[in-house]
Amino acid sequence: MGRYAGRSTLPGSIWVRRCVPEGQRGTAGPTMRGGRDRVGPAVPASLRFRETAMPNEQNNPSASQVLKAEHEVILRVLGVLNKLVDRFNNGQGFEAEAFGKCVEFFRLFADACHHGKEEDLLFPKLESRGIPRNGGPIGVMLHEHKLGREIVKRMAAALEAPRSDKQAQVRCVQAAREFMALLSQHIYKEDNILFVMGDRVMTEADQKELGASFCHVECRKFQGKTRQQLEALEGELVRAWT
Repeated sequence: MGRYAGRSTLPGSIWVRRCVPEGQRGTAGPTMRGGRDRVGPAVPASLRFRETAMPNEQNNPSASQVLKAEHEVILRVLGVLNKLVDRFNNGQGFEAEAFGKCVEFFRLFADACHHGKEEDLLFPKLESRGIPRNGGPIGVMLHEHKLGREIVKRMAAALEAPRSDKQAQVRCVQAAREFMALLSQHIYKEDNILFVMGDRVMTEADQKELGASFCHVECRKFQGKTRQQLEALEGELVRAWT
């Protein structure tokens, strides 16, 4: 599956204002409550979409601000996945439909849209500014993207088994646990290491160029899904399971 196969409107994304028509914007979903600590923090209020006018720096956010805001949305769905895994481990049943919706979100939003922006736009720009791919943080991030795709593929394969197949349920839950561990650590490394390095080496012109390119990605579709539809999927999952 190609990464640019489908797409969604991102709740909490600072690009909603620039790329989604008036009257078609979503809102940020609630954060995970109760039980375990949620996988990641809520989107900072300063980066959430607001109908009121934003400060200039939020109208023209840096590449790292955009990607960090998307990370927060991905972390909310990781929180849902965590809840589904806990329910299974506690003997409360296997929620196949919800697992399937998480897989769809991770394939289309986290990979096709978000990782697509990183791999096709941000990483090449960072390489041009001296941050190495081989033997450096970019290479590590690319490897982890690949690992994540392989784990999500395993989750999807397990979900294709008959609902009565208990071993397939175990395989899906195990893959989900691996994916949560991988992606939460991956996001931490990008937010706190690679993006910090990138902001130091990129020029203002680089940031503007990436911003325009990111917006073009946001206006695409991924497997026939718009960003708005993927935002609705994230909101549905968060409301139902947190």
